[in-house]
Amino acid sequence: MIINVVGCNFELNGRGDRTVFDTMHDRIAELEPHIVCRMEVSDGEDKGGTLADAADARLKLRGYLSPASWTSVAYDTNVFTSVRGYDPGSNFPATVRVLRLNQAGPDSLPIAVAAAHLSYATPPLREIQAHEATRTADRSMRIGKGQVQVKLPALVAMDSNSFPEEGAPGDVPLPKAHEIRDKAHLLHRARQVAPGEWEMDTRPDQILRANGLMEDVARHAASHTPGGLGQPSALAPTTYATTTHGPAARVDRIYLSTVLLPAVVFVRVVPVPGLTDHHVVVLGLDSDSLADLLHELVVQAENDPLYALVPR
Repeated sequence: MIINVVGCNFELNGRGDRTVFDTMHDRIAELEPHIVCRMEVSDGEDKGGTLADAADARLKLRGYLSPASWTSVAYDTNVFTSVRGYDPGSNFPATVRVLRLNQAGPDSLPIAVAAAHLSYATPPLREIQAHEATRTADRSMRIGKGQVQVKLPALVAMDSNSFPEEGAPGDVPLPKAHEIRDKAHLLHRARQVAPGEWEMDTRPDQILRANGLMEDVARHAASHTPGGLGQPSALAPTTYATTTHGPAARVDRIYLSTVLLPAVVFVRVVPVPGLTDHHVVVLGLDSDSLADLLHELVVQAENDPLYALVPR
């Protein structure tokens, strides 16, 4: 079985247009998702939460909203069981749920799944939020026969409002300062390092990938190195080029703990023109491989004290 994880920034939840709202969720449903991480769920609690409920009903998933409806995580209850949630903290507007893969059984390690939307306008705040996002991979719980404390692997889907670090062959080139004609938007997406000299913001990507903690799954899927899948289309842009904001960019990304990368089967970018200003990112995971990895992590913890980690 392939587990489909969908990351989607649906612009302002359809801007109040119920036809657009329903059409977008029908398009997501066509992707046969098992986890959906949504951003800009800006009015999900309107009318007593009916919009959020309608989305879940249309997708046939169980959903959770973040405080203030910034983001949401929904999952297929036939495939996952929610173990608990986590308060992401005020600097990280995210929804975080800990999901156990049903196929792996009750003695397997769950996954901390987060939907995140980093600051639109403030590079220093995005840097803080990226550091806060690393806490998703720093959660732990007691598991297994020895009830050892083990850190959870993490999956973080986000609109990063920033760019991937350069260096992946075939990745979308970073914009040049002169290509971003909106003066305010240049301030939102870059840092001035000298008079007239700008450096595009790649810090969130650098932080999340530092020290081998997590990996951008599109970068992994596109790689031809050992373990990579040789899928260059995974690095397709996720936003359109505009006259004000500059060239198309890959701002929507999914990060996965590196220990789970062997379960990755594909990464796809799916345009949804006319419905939102972002494309949808779809991650495919092999459920058998994922179940094996989630068991293996528990066995490692039981047999090696280095894996028996103190909770934070």
